[in-house]
Amino acid sequence: MRGVIQDPGPSAPYQPQPPPSGPLTFDPNDPFDPTQFILALSSQVPTVEATDASPVYAHGPQSLRAMPSSGSGRAGDRLELDAAPRTVRITWWRPHGPTAIVPGLKRVTIKVRVGPNVDAPSQEPLRLAGQGGTPKGRTEDLFDDRGLPRSDILVHLIDLFAQHFECQYPALDRHSLLRSAQEGSGSVFLLSCVAGMAARFSTHTAIAKPDLRPHEYGNAFANRAKTHLASSLAVPSRETVSALTLLAVLGLSNDSESEMWMYTGMAVRMALDLGLHLDASEAQGITPDERRLNILTFWPIVLLDFSLSFGTGRRTTLSVDDITQVIPTQDDMRPALAFHEASDQQQQPTSHGRSPFPYAARQMLAYGQLINLLNGPAEDTPERTEALRKARSLVIDVYNQLPPDMLWSATNLQIHRQAHQSPIFLHLHLWMHAMISYDFVSRPQPNTRRRLSGPISAPPSGSATPTHTASDVWRNSVRTIGDILVLSDVIDPFAYLALPYVNQAFYVAGCCYMKELEQYATASTVADHVTTEPTASMSLQRQDAATRPTAEDASKKQADLFRSLLTSAARSSISTLQQGLARMTTYWSGISWIAGALDQRAAGIPTNDIDLVAVQEQLAPYISQPETVFAASPATPATQQRLAGQTPRVETVQQGLTDGSFDFADFDFFSLPFDLVGLDTATDGQSTGGFQMA
Repeated sequence: MRGVIQDPGPSAPYQPQPPPSGPLTFDPNDPFDPTQFILALSSQVPTVEATDASPVYAHGPQSLRAMPSSGSGRAGDRLELDAAPRTVRITWWRPHGPTAIVPGLKRVTIKVRVGPNVDAPSQEPLRLAGQGGTPKGRTEDLFDDRGLPRSDILVHLIDLFAQHFECQYPALDRHSLLRSAQEGSGSVFLLSCVAGMAARFSTHTAIAKPDLRPHEYGNAFANRAKTHLASSLAVPSRETVSALTLLAVLGLSNDSESEMWMYTGMAVRMALDLGLHLDASEAQGITPDERRLNILTFWPIVLLDFSLSFGTGRRTTLSVDDITQVIPTQDDMRPALAFHEASDQQQQPTSHGRSPFPYAARQMLAYGQLINLLNGPAEDTPERTEALRKARSLVIDVYNQLPPDMLWSATNLQIHRQAHQSPIFLHLHLWMHAMISYDFVSRPQPNTRRRLSGPISAPPSGSATPTHTASDVWRNSVRTIGDILVLSDVIDPFAYLALPYVNQAFYVAGCCYMKELEQYATASTVADHVTTEPTASMSLQRQDAATRPTAEDASKKQADLFRSLLTSAARSSISTLQQGLARMTTYWSGISWIAGALDQRAAGIPTNDIDLVAVQEQLAPYISQPETVFAASPATPATQQRLAGQTPRVETVQQGLTDGSFDFADFDFFSLPFDLVGLDTATDGQSTGGFQMA
């Protein structure tokens, strides 16, 4: 049984396909993959359920959509909600690729706060918040008549942005942001996003309210930015591209992976529309300053897109082969560095040196091909194996070409901290060692029978291509990730707190430790079993029986002691990584579920068995929608059974397919014993697609 989407062709109008009229044959022996069936049918048909006792809807399966406050739409399509807001839980299936935090087809849930009294749309059109949130009426004292943050607040937030984020977004330097704000010539959309990013590190009394958490400090500014989103999309510009990039990161601030993915896609497509991915020479009529801004605007999108693709297990939105834009030079970075050098001259008269951003751009570009190969079709062919080998070799070669002032060391971290460049400096090293560590995590569990008698030597922390065994490579990378975390907490705690997407480096390092512990436990069990088996060696049988047990006992005690020390060190390292992720969740609540996934992994749960629903149920954030409307459709008997807590038996469906009594018009796909993903939803009572069983 195979689903085929009917395509009427480009010239014919799209017509919904009628359900089959004749009997269908059903062969239970036909191969049937539930995963493929789910992927084919259900991404747009989530399960909606109330978290309280009363049902959210009473007329069958619903499609959640926002309606304008003017009340447009037919009266029959609108369901009246109670005056008191309520929370509903939406569950759907999301595919995660091989490099994702939790690979595989996983159930995902979000909580939606709905009701007519949830914040006025003019104030908070779509708010992601925790249980505290930003109450209606609190934002008036943050903005001026132009819709911008108040001048004193805006200057304060631009200074914070320059300190923590400018190294990652060099086109948004402090001087140009302040000038555009003071002259009134800047983009309100962009300045609001800048304010939303920087607010999490603010101590301003008007922003850091006692009942808010740091990741919520910027919600008012982010929501104000979203009110300008639609009009900004109509006029492509570099400012809008940068704003969309920041808005995607703000999605991580409030645990909205969908916003991260969608806004990143918008930024990528607008950049392509503007030709920012192409190298434009001066002969094409572009001034040197315009060309520099194009370069500095484009590469942060690459860093974001490739990081997000690796974290979600998807191929990059930007095609590596389409990118001809040049890597920024240190001369391109000088305007961004000039402010920090000038502002610190009284305290630090010496020059701060070079920016790590051009090296991060070159490095991430090298990662693109590897990310696409890892998340592409998993074909065990010589061509793919060779392509992976070349991609990994390129990544390591680019990393090994870093100059001395870009190599990982505590001294270099201190130097880059003085230049406010420490986040992008950590980006260089955390992503590299995350790639190497992932290579170990993704390998099949080996079936080892070797005895463990002592520690294995490892190269110095920070090196990428040690001359030791392959096991030393990932051990060195995992240890370097831990060193970076510990030293950053001592030298510059905000270095990684302002770099939210490196959370995967900490997660992968923790998984490496857990996998090593599991391997040692397996090897220990096998070794103990081997020692109990009789040996066929005649020479051992002729040994003195009195001395043999003593040597074996000493060797076993040494191995047990080594395993005990290893377990203690690994558990301590995992705890350090968990604490690092916990600190990041203070400023980026979207990292909470990743921290929860590492907690499950540390408890011994295999990566593929981590329950994301259980993790997300423990999280506080929810999506708040002031005007949420449910488009109702008549309830089928199957839907009525489902609302009553009953599930139609699969055998009944199979029998109906066999004898021809099955009625597609009355069948409710929500009644299946698993959720579905991909069937087009209905809009205004009309079907947008047909599905035919063939």
